[in-house]
Amino acid sequence: MAANAVTVPGAPSPGAASLTSLESSGAGWVAARGAGVEGARVTVAAWPNTATLAALPYKATVPVVQVGTAITDARGIYTLKMDMSHLGRKYREPHGSVSVEIKVATPGSESATWNMSVPRSQIGADRAHVALRPLGFNLDAHRVSGPTVSAGAARLAVYRREAVPSVVTTKEPTASPGPPQPCVAQALAKVRNRPERFLDVHAWSGGKVRVVESSGSEHSVGVGVSGEGKYWEASGEVETEWASSTTVSTPWFSDNRWVGNSINYRKFATWCPSGYYSWSVRSTGLHALLPSNFTRHRIRRALLRYCAPYDKGSRYVRDHGANVTFRGGVRLRFVNLSAHASMTEQTSEIVRPTRNSWICGDDENLDRSSQIAVKPRLRKR
Repeated sequence: MAANAVTVPGAPSPGAASLTSLESSGAGWVAARGAGVEGARVTVAAWPNTATLAALPYKATVPVVQVGTAITDARGIYTLKMDMSHLGRKYREPHGSVSVEIKVATPGSESATWNMSVPRSQIGADRAHVALRPLGFNLDAHRVSGPTVSAGAARLAVYRREAVPSVVTTKEPTASPGPPQPCVAQALAKVRNRPERFLDVHAWSGGKVRVVESSGSEHSVGVGVSGEGKYWEASGEVETEWASSTTVSTPWFSDNRWVGNSINYRKFATWCPSGYYSWSVRSTGLHALLPSNFTRHRIRRALLRYCAPYDKGSRYVRDHGANVTFRGGVRLRFVNLSAHASMTEQTSEIVRPTRNSWICGDDENLDRSSQIAVKPRLRKR
């Protein structure tokens, strides 16, 4: 079967192929009302990094740059190359990723937006021809799917363009022929000192846990959008690095609680020549690592089935691998957004059993678990 013979999930079309075929061919898709959408315009725009967004004066123009566009074929399939060769340092996070906003506009007057980060490893040396990873935009389900899309960040904001303003982009969101018209983005009010829940701790008095976080900790946090500036919803997530020179550790916990950082956000507005307006809210960096008021929230114990015994006096450090994406991990006053932090040398969870304990995870290989829990080992399992 040819790699480009693709069936949009949930919609019949000539030829059948799985998402694996899409991924291998570098193709994505747009679907609405149970079928692939022909003639939808997919536009990608790069946003400045968090430090640049934080430093902009109030009502300053945001230098958002369009880096690629594509039109879907009769089956709703598209491929897109991004040109990042002209993006300077202010568009790159310290670890090299670039935050992009993907805009979908259909001939049927639907408009959708989603945000993600393009990692440094994907950009590579040929920055003028960076392939957008295959993404599927299901406008009916308001969902995005793809090989790098986490369940906690898959929400797609969808609007009817004749009813509400367009979403944020540097170009007019239209599927009609001809070049899109320039739009203007503006920096607005700052939303400071908000909780970012990135880890759940499950401990007990004989198996205590400490969390340590330091400079270079990499996190992914959600982006919020609004078509009219009043009702907000999540729209993907982007990476950021807490480039603090500080290392902070929590006390030794002996119960179940979530821990988090204090981060800053900022609102942005965009308007286009046609009169469309839109709003977004994005992270502008760290306020504080692990402040005490964001490490006191009690939670229920996780039910994790894969356990291994660890005797008193041992030490277990989780400083690599996966972690949970919390769908409402970032709490703003008007919208809750996702938060995720991989376990690294800069973000670690340390277990110190003073009594014989079980350390349990959600994977048969404890090393691959996205969360762990420490439990008393009172009897043989």
